[in-house]
Amino acid sequence: MARTPACTQMIIFRHKPGINIKDPGSKDGKTWFGVVSWLKSSPAVKRLYWGLHLENKNTVYLHIVREGLYQHYDFLASPDYAELKQRLQDMMQGDLIVRHADLIEYTQPCESIGRGAPFTGTAIYKVTDKAWDYAWNLWSTIVPRVKGCKGVAGGYIVEPVDGHQRCFIALVGWETTQAHHAYHETRHWKNRAAILTEGQKGFSEYGHIVFESEAHKPRL
Repeated sequence: MARTPACTQMIIFRHKPGINIKDPGSKDGKTWFGVVSWLKSSPAVKRLYWGLHLENKNTVYLHIVREGLYQHYDFLASPDYAELKQRLQDMMQGDLIVRHADLIEYTQPCESIGRGAPFTGTAIYKVTDKAWDYAWNLWSTIVPRVKGCKGVAGGYIVEPVDGHQRCFIALVGWETTQAHHAYHETRHWKNRAAILTEGQKGFSEYGHIVFESEAHKPRL
């Protein structure tokens, strides 16, 4: 049964090549973990987790859960957001991308959002409609039974993505990337893959995020 949605601010950026933010003993790692601790110290932050994109090297995904969308907007309008950018400026290349979504955990337990899944398969489905709602709700009952799946989460993104409205981000946990890829070669997948073509006009940002589990030290 799905939990109450977690109103999540998703901050995405690319760090400069050659640095390791996952090593708390390095200069950049100390800076990064200082940023994480500072953000977590805010009373408005209910939960925070982060990870690196496996295929899109140097891309960081920082997810911050607050009570509601207005609290996320308050943060963006506050001096704290300017301070965040200032703290990151020496390690970051390009600008921050900020998105918001009510992320629903469609499975219990759900390890795909920083709760233990070694890898989280993700994609953003564009220009979805009511048919997608039914398709995803159906899919969220199918994929959890697949060997290696570690939970299903997802939600609608408030902002347009690449100019497209009503985009949906999917976050499916996997024990290994091999398990995910192997599933796409099975008859089970081929007989059901059409479900994910309903009610949407393509997808982007497909890949895997290695979220750091809140219960363990960073995986270097």
